Amino acid sequence: MKLSKFLIVYAVFTFLVGMAAYIIQITSAQDVLIPWFWGVFALMAGTTLIAYLSSWFGIKKGGEASILSLMAVMGIKIFICMGLAIVYLMNFKVKSAPFLIEFFSLYFLFTAFEVYFLLRNLRHPK
Repeated sequence: MKLSKFLIVYAVFTFLVGMAAYIIQITSAQDVLIPWFWGVFALMAGTTLIAYLSSWFGIKKGGEASILSLMAVMGIKIFICMGLAIVYLMNFKVKSAPFLIEFFSLYFLFTAFEVYFLLRNLRHPK
């Protein structure tokens, strides 16, 4: 898959996830989203984009470097996201269940999207 096509699909995906969160925010009678949700959303979207680009360049390089770059980038991404969770919980007093649901749903949505498109790049061309 070409990088320009991925960037378009990624922008649409990020827009749709953001719109779903915005609709939940404006239609709920009480504050459903955690404080600074949009900051967490932006960090997740940014780290996913950087992780994909780094992995994509590693795959294009080929050889053993491609597998090492994939594993390193995924490891760094999870440490950044868990670091964000720790810093967030130290600075804000939130209920644990809504935080866990919102944080991990964002993390898994963006990670699943990233892994799906990375696997598409690893397919053997016909």
